[in-house]
Amino acid sequence: MSADNNPEVNRLRVLCVDDEELVLDVIQGILATRGIFEVVRESQARHALERLDNGEQFELLISDLNMPGMDGIEFLRHLAAREFAGGIAIISGVERRTLDVVDSLARAHNLNFLGALQKPITGDSIRKLMDDFQRFASASAIGGAAEVVHVNVAEIRAGMDGGQFDVMFQPKVSVKTRKVVGAEALVRWLHPTHGLLTPESFVPVAEEGGVIHDLTGIVCACVVNAVAPWSDADKDVNISFNAAVDDLDDIMLPEFVVETAAAAGLPPTNLTLEVTESQVMHGLVRILDTLARLRLKGVSLAIDDFGTGFSSLEQLKRCPFTEMKIDKAFVTGAATDGASHAILESSIDLARKLDMHVVAEGVESQEDWDLIADLGCDEAQGYFVAQPMAAEDFPEWRASWEERL
Repeated sequence: MSADNNPEVNRLRVLCVDDEELVLDVIQGILATRGIFEVVRESQARHALERLDNGEQFELLISDLNMPGMDGIEFLRHLAAREFAGGIAIISGVERRTLDVVDSLARAHNLNFLGALQKPITGDSIRKLMDDFQRFASASAIGGAAEVVHVNVAEIRAGMDGGQFDVMFQPKVSVKTRKVVGAEALVRWLHPTHGLLTPESFVPVAEEGGVIHDLTGIVCACVVNAVAPWSDADKDVNISFNAAVDDLDDIMLPEFVVETAAAAGLPPTNLTLEVTESQVMHGLVRILDTLARLRLKGVSLAIDDFGTGFSSLEQLKRCPFTEMKIDKAFVTGAATDGASHAILESSIDLARKLDMHVVAEGVESQEDWDLIADLGCDEAQGYFVAQPMAAEDFPEWRASWEERL
């Protein structure tokens, strides 16, 4: 669905901040062609902040970088202090590498950064921005601004006791054949007050509060219960799931994983355990024996979010990883981003030299797909293929996808 016929996108309020009236005219005109008419214009960032302080709500903010009085970088800092929860895009005439730095700063502030657009603004760049906004709105499940959620350990314990945790599955497909080859199990918490929560809201709290082992056990049980009703043909795909460092410090984890999966009729060779790059950095000595024992039992191992944790080649050499998952920050939009393109290409080349399978996360467009195909990536995961779905929907979605091959 394009933004033009999406009523949630058509009703959104947009705040545009730029000291050039012509730029504001262009943005407003292009948005109008998409059916978006609630556009508020400001020439200075401080005036935009005054609107927010007065209680005005905006689902999307588009701001220039170079402005008199308060530049865009300082503006981002003020937006972060106010916990602005809408989507944000920056526009500027500076070189691409500087825009990439701004991108990193915005994400470090935990802002919902959609991208940096270079001037002169074009219809295609605004249309792509609105497509990115639609994906953001769909992912946040509220058609706009995302709520900042804070939970505590007591709530997590109550959620576990109350059966509030479940898993969804995001398919992974072969880039070469386009066939469905796997699915990542993603834990979700149906919180009685906050609604559906993703791991970012509760996993760090569970780790700090000492309940991560219990939560991991419940997640594994959810995976088993979800996959058990699938046909043998559907169970033949590889199921991947995430583990925390504290879980990997448990010497009995390999037995637990294999025995739990066997209850659903899943052999160890159909399992992949994903470990983030930062986890490997901080706990390699503690987790190395567990990783080795998982491999001995046939479980594949993936280094997740590759490119974000500054792994050394020595660490990659020491760990028995079979798969590299390249972080979406270096995949989404890499076809038009020189720096991301270079990192993506070099990561794939490195994985090849280390005899590792390569999965690209965050494949969200035909351009993303075409690029990873040209670079020789093995598998794709992202909204271009499918959003995370309930377990009972996976077999039907797979059949529909493969009918079109």
